[in-house]
Amino acid sequence: MKRLLGGIFARSPSAESPRAAATPPAVDAETSASSSKRWGAFLMPSVAPTQPATTADQEMLRRVDVVLRGVAAHVKAAIGKLLDGEELDEELHKLQEFVGQAVERLQQQSCEPSLELLKSYFSSSMGVALCEQTAFPSLVLDFVAKMRVFAMKEELGSMVKSGDAGMESRRDKRVDLSFEPCESVPDVTVTTAEKETGMFDGLVPSLEVLMNCVVAMASNGTLMEIYRCELPNLIALTAEEYPPAANFIRDGCSRALIQSD
Repeated sequence: MKRLLGGIFARSPSAESPRAAATPPAVDAETSASSSKRWGAFLMPSVAPTQPATTADQEMLRRVDVVLRGVAAHVKAAIGKLLDGEELDEELHKLQEFVGQAVERLQQQSCEPSLELLKSYFSSSMGVALCEQTAFPSLVLDFVAKMRVFAMKEELGSMVKSGDAGMESRRDKRVDLSFEPCESVPDVTVTTAEKETGMFDGLVPSLEVLMNCVVAMASNGTLMEIYRCELPNLIALTAEEYPPAANFIRDGCSRALIQSD
């Protein structure tokens, strides 16, 4: 027993001096590598935002932050109206006006909301905070998916109206050949230019900004790792059917997938 206790409480050579005792033992490189290999799959990489180099860059990103936080609020309100089964025309008008005015103000301040600027924003602490506080990637993809369905319904409604208008015009243009000279009756069709502009057409600039945000977020590997649950939704959006006016949504999703590789 005495020998056992002596072995347990024996002083290590490294504890001869206080400085040596306070110094932690060196970690073997092989031990560190094996530990990283063992637990790496369970550890989420931390977001390491890159800070802009100048005060002017900081100010520019702050302006973008104000705009995108407003966009997130309007998008969330529109989704809420849609889920409650209420009319969302008013909310979509508000989103359209807000984005239009915000982009115009940014352009007046020599702050074009380009894709490169958005990439810088989502790599900064402000962009990371926006994603964490509003679930911005999930919010945007959910809204875009709903707007795709909205565009499909609007396109189908426009096609039905165009067909009805064409039939009505042909009926009105009929002539009685027993009283009039034989003349060909012009074929009246409604062209794309004559179609009534729908709500989706007005939303295109706002949705283009959102799709640029999707591409910018996808270029940030850390954000994509955190929101990797959205990858199936992104893939699904590239495989969906779109009316011609909404093809840019599929293109944006495809670009985002390429960026995320």
